[in-house]
Amino acid sequence: MNGYIGFFDILGYKNFLKNTPNDDAQKAVLQQIVNIKKSVTESLKTSCNGNLPQGIDALINQTQWIIFSDTIVFTIESVKSPEDNHFRCIVAFTTTKHLMTQMFNYGLPLRGALHFGQYNVIESSMAGTGIIESIESGQHLNASVCVLTQKLVDQWLSFNDEKDSVFLDEVSIEYKILNRENKREKQKCLMWFGKDDEDKKMQSDEIKNILKEDKYGLYVRNAFWKHNKTVSDSKTKRKLKETERFIRYCVSKQK
Repeated sequence: MNGYIGFFDILGYKNFLKNTPNDDAQKAVLQQIVNIKKSVTESLKTSCNGNLPQGIDALINQTQWIIFSDTIVFTIESVKSPEDNHFRCIVAFTTTKHLMTQMFNYGLPLRGALHFGQYNVIESSMAGTGIIESIESGQHLNASVCVLTQKLVDQWLSFNDEKDSVFLDEVSIEYKILNRENKREKQKCLMWFGKDDEDKKMQSDEIKNILKEDKYGLYVRNAFWKHNKTVSDSKTKRKLKETERFIRYCVSKQK
């Protein structure tokens, strides 16, 4: 089958398990996925002025999730109907944004890719060329970012709606990402961090006293430090710095 594939690594997960070795903390990570299903539905209702296509709740419940150690994968199968397939792509975008934002705010930043490709799922097993392609697209990123692969972009633009190009420009940016070879490569990335998300975070009791002049830097550091995690090695420090750089770039583009 073909469909939309979100493949993500949790940054600092081993550090998280080492410093927070209890069942409640680990179950809380799984609870975030449950919360995301609810928030995606509410977000779609808002964007569609309450006029959701019939069966949207069933579609979100049918989204297949596999969570193993520091890896999170979700898939949404594509269908023949262009209209239905179009909306499934919107659900994939929305799910990814909520996943990236909520996990970051919880203190477990993600990196990964949203892709369109071939895959198969049987119970808790997943395989396919699309899975491999999504892994290759996201595993070398040195920041909490989500790459939109060319196949995903091509699929979105194939719907031939003039509004689609505008939507893509609103939710993504061209950004030079630092890879493991310390080289920057321009790629299209989901702009998961937005002003609304940042404002909500700034209003929380936990960091309400953050200095305004450095709120983005402290917002990122808060995510990397949460759950007794440490930022001591050079690789983690680099990911933190590059994530802050990406968020500041998103904010500047939105302004």
